[in-house]
Amino acid sequence: MDEDEPEVLFVACHHCREIVTPEIGLDIIGRLTTGYGSDPAITALVDQYEIWVAPVCNPDGLEYVWNVNNLWRKNRKDFGNGEFGVDLNRNYDLNWQSLCGASNNPTSNVYRGPSPQSEAEVQTIVGLSQARNFAKVMDFHSYGQEVLQGYNCAAMPSLIDTWIDNEAAALANPISFNTRDPSADGEHYQWQIKASTAYAFLAETHTSFQPTHPSALTEAAAVWPMNLAFLQRPLPLVGHVTDASTGAPVAAGVSIVGLTWSNGETRRSEPQYGRYHLNLPAGTHQVQFDAPGYAPQTVTVTTTGNGTTVQDVMLMQGGPFALAAFTSGGGVGDFTMDLYNLPPGTGVGFTLFSLQTAQPVGTGGLFGLAPDLLTIESLVSPPGPTNPLHWSQPFVPGVFPLGPLTLPPGTVQIPAGTRVDGVAIAATPAYLQLLAQSSVVRLTF
Repeated sequence: MDEDEPEVLFVACHHCREIVTPEIGLDIIGRLTTGYGSDPAITALVDQYEIWVAPVCNPDGLEYVWNVNNLWRKNRKDFGNGEFGVDLNRNYDLNWQSLCGASNNPTSNVYRGPSPQSEAEVQTIVGLSQARNFAKVMDFHSYGQEVLQGYNCAAMPSLIDTWIDNEAAALANPISFNTRDPSADGEHYQWQIKASTAYAFLAETHTSFQPTHPSALTEAAAVWPMNLAFLQRPLPLVGHVTDASTGAPVAAGVSIVGLTWSNGETRRSEPQYGRYHLNLPAGTHQVQFDAPGYAPQTVTVTTTGNGTTVQDVMLMQGGPFALAAFTSGGGVGDFTMDLYNLPPGTGVGFTLFSLQTAQPVGTGGLFGLAPDLLTIESLVSPPGPTNPLHWSQPFVPGVFPLGPLTLPPGTVQIPAGTRVDGVAIAATPAYLQLLAQSSVVRLTF
């Protein structure tokens, strides 16, 4: 059942030659399924979390390892010139552009790919993660018997960096692993930190890429105490964000006052239940919640370091005219758009979009957009009460712009990774006076 629970991801085999890692994923599945109902610790964890396990992230590469080249590391993307493969664990959008521990040469074992998140395998993990808003993520590799923590070249707030290092040591100690900084940026678990402040780590398991099968099973059993400790580690801060008037869940941005991230990191409550999580060291923190159409709210919370603090927040409707647009990402083809606080006297308006997103958000020459053919399509679209691009009175209650426009999965066939800027403009009838424009929003499919 899909329940209102924090979600956890175990993933293996980004690098296909590391054949011990799928066995670890299968070992986790076996322990959770056979232990449920008989082992109190496992039963409690399965009841507490939604746990996802992806034993093989790189299936085409793994087939190639078994049948052609046992030391192949990348996927099997065919570039059409005799060159194959992208290192999936250098393809994620965390400081990808810096070439930190990666290469832009397609013949390299650490080729980062032509663009961040260009690969279908990475897009699958990103889409799943954006839809589920994982609170914890463990990524298995080999070899080295180490737990990797944090970023490599990219900056991270020192408060969080130190806390992550301490948490990595706490996970490594029960199984006598070491800890170290990663070899690169653009890695999967780093993107999970960026995307949802996940409690995310990479475990380098075993002492070889390709142990015997009995040795792989032994390693899977040996790392289970770490995986159990990982699951049992309390989430420092959790809660729900809801509408103070209706009780409906609110997809809100969540930030810590005075804690500055510099790589586009985002924290949010997910839209289905309004659930959020923050991984923070023990202490007192000021947490700010904001969402389009709502007055922002800041609350003071105290985390303990050995338990979970629950802080629910109810946001009051209000604030400026705002456009909200979001997708669960990964190319799944869903899209939701809504307007908040439509100015009194509005008789007509536009929702403009642009695919030209190379400039900083909101700095384009047309209402903050860099106009393109998509923008022109919005401008020439005929006005109508239910036209989401060019809306006019008489507005229909419950239909855009007075109600959200929701397109289900599969509707919007836009390649994963595509960025779109959007802005809303409200005017009086006959366009005699511009009443308001929203801030520009940027979303990634």
